[in-house]
Amino acid sequence: MCRVLKVPKSTYYQSFHKKPSVYEVENKKITGRICAIHKESDGRYGAPKIHAQLLKEGVKVSIKRVQRLMKKAGIRSNITKKYRPTPTQKPVVIRWRVFDFIGFLRIIETKGDDSKLIEKNVNTEVSGDIIVTHLIGQIKIEDVNDWFNGFEKVCWQFISGGREYKLLVDRKGYIPDHFSVQKEWKDKFFNYTILKHSKAIAFLLEEGEIMNHLKQSNTKGSIEFFDNYEQAFKWLRDFK
Repeated sequence: MCRVLKVPKSTYYQSFHKKPSVYEVENKKITGRICAIHKESDGRYGAPKIHAQLLKEGVKVSIKRVQRLMKKAGIRSNITKKYRPTPTQKPVVIRWRVFDFIGFLRIIETKGDDSKLIEKNVNTEVSGDIIVTHLIGQIKIEDVNDWFNGFEKVCWQFISGGREYKLLVDRKGYIPDHFSVQKEWKDKFFNYTILKHSKAIAFLLEEGEIMNHLKQSNTKGSIEFFDNYEQAFKWLRDFK
């Protein structure tokens, strides 16, 4: 075989006793420490913090090398980078956000009144072809992620079966604890596939000026805004 492949016999037999290089051994050792630091931080630490911790421990390694080893080991931070608004000296009572709803709907949202203490409710349930999803109370980014996991799972049960559904989005008493929560909700809810399979959507919001504005500006027949749960559910049930 060596003669055919033109490989020296010494090279062939040496391959049976090949040892890992110093660099490979060092990489394995560093990867082990990276995994340990990542686990100790409950998965929160990314490459910059792990790199800083390694330097504190006297391990001389570049951040590029840490990133490369983390990628090879399949390790990454489970924290989404938070949106931080520009600080201002002026008190903000109401914060408005405008979102595009598949190019044809504009929904205006507000931070709400933090003085109201409302019990948190982050869950999704099904009644016939109506999916009722609740996201109310003092909401953090982790709550949005928990809510979407359940909401998406229910939607896909309909989609995988080739069925359409109606959505009742209960955000009456929704109080985000940070601007980034609004962005996280928008990024997850305005999912093309999920909205494409919905026949109608009813938003349950707090009664007031925002509510009135939404009702007046809405021109989409398959979308409606309510401040009463029974009315919203009845509208969806009767929607054809």
